[in-house]
This record gives sequence, C-alpha cells and structure tokens, in this order.
Amino acid sequence: MSCSCSSAPEAEGALVPHPTGISDIYPNEGFDPLALAADLSKVLRTDRIDLADLRRAGPLLRFHAARDGIEIFSRSSEVTAEFRIAAATFWCDAGPIIDRAYEAVLDSLGDP
Repeated sequence: MSCSCSSAPEAEGALVPHPTGISDIYPNEGFDPLALAADLSKVLRTDRIDLADLRRAGPLLRFHAARDGIEIFSRSSEVTAEFRIAAATFWCDAGPIIDRAYEAVLDSLGDP
C-alpha cells in the first residue's frame, strides 16, 4: 500500500508522515516517483515495480492494490485495514456499474 524510503524529513524530496494520518507517507515538493521506482527496483532486484499514488487512483486500481498488493511498509495496521475495507466496499458497491460503463465505452469504439 505504501512505502517509505526516507532521508531526513527536511531534505528536498523526502517522504514524511502525512499530517492527517490517512496515509503513511506523502511526498514533499520535488519528490520523484520514477527515482523511487528505480531505487525500489535496485533494492528488490526486480523490474516488476508498479508504483501508484493510491490516494489519486481510480476505484479498480485501489481494489486491486487492496486485494493483490504487497505492502512494503505501514506505520499503522489500522490505516492499512481501513484502506482495504474502503477499497473493497466501494468496489463491491460501484464495480458492477463501472464495469457496465467500461463495456459501453468499448462497444462504442467498435471492433479494430
């Protein structure tokens, strides 16, 4: 769900605790998600890194992250549990409607 690879909080681009407590980390100005993905790739010795800001993600990605994602770091098991429950609940409620809308858009595009 979230990852922390931080240096001193006052450093440019450092990751620091989110003031509202709804996220484990949030980027300061100057944060480079591509650099974080590259660093994670080196440390984990894999290029299979998918990095996403789940606060801005759509419901399908949030659901898949909650269901299939591998949590690297969390300051609070409660925050993680709340995220997973909220993502799953929203998808269970809205997923069928969103799926129908996706299908309608794809149908309107026709066959390639």
